[in-house]
Amino acid sequence: MTTSTNGTVTTLPTITLDEFDQPAADMGVQAAEVTEPADVQEQARQAYRDSVAADQPLSGKALGEMFERGERWGRDRIAEAKKGTGNTVTARPATARKPKAPTVKATAVPSVKTEAAAPVAERKPAPRTPDVAAPAPVVTPSGGRLVSWVGFVFGSIMSVAANVLHTWLPAATMPEGWTPGIASQIGAAVWPIGLLLSVEVLSRVAWQSGFWWNLARYGGAGTVALGSAVISYGHLRDLLAAWGYGVLAAHVGPLVLDGLMVISGFALLAMSMRTKGAAA
Repeated sequence: MTTSTNGTVTTLPTITLDEFDQPAADMGVQAAEVTEPADVQEQARQAYRDSVAADQPLSGKALGEMFERGERWGRDRIAEAKKGTGNTVTARPATARKPKAPTVKATAVPSVKTEAAAPVAERKPAPRTPDVAAPAPVVTPSGGRLVSWVGFVFGSIMSVAANVLHTWLPAATMPEGWTPGIASQIGAAVWPIGLLLSVEVLSRVAWQSGFWWNLARYGGAGTVALGSAVISYGHLRDLLAAWGYGVLAAHVGPLVLDGLMVISGFALLAMSMRTKGAAA
């Protein structure tokens, strides 16, 4: 642009519209720098620290909105709070405002219904039983069972033989060639065999406890023993008398054989009961 003053030509610089879009610094106009108050930034940093302590850290956008700033401003304050710095930055003039309280969505805590604990019954200490020494095991002498069996079998065989021989006594008065019948000989052997089997039943069967069981056990065995003893005693006495034994010997002899069989049988019974008791 050219102007003329008093004949002098002065050339002025030409300014285009594009130059108005350049920063004021390029046009020779320097923008005033205003330092933002430090207390606003510190409030923002403290607000972020409080949100972290509450396990709900604020984002840069949320922090900026609290102080009516932008998201970049909020991120800068968060970075300063993390680094522990508080440098002031150049920004547009602003009036300190009270920060908005962060909105925290309350979450309903489900109520838990607790049942009253059942009363615990007091345990009473169990009565202490006095220390009782265990009974010492009864030791059966070695060979006791064998001797009992030998005595029982010997007494039984002798008693059976004596009762069978009793059936041959009439042969002295009978015609020559006479023999007792088989039935009478078997019948004579029944009584001592019955006594033998009754003792075996007593010693080998696991009987139940109780009055009636004991009555059946010992009452039955007692009846068999008594009946067979009476009959067998008469047969043996007559046999000994026919063989020439005296009156006393004839009456005592049957007791020896039948007594040996009975005592040996009860010895076996006692040992079997002791074995069952130890097993229980």
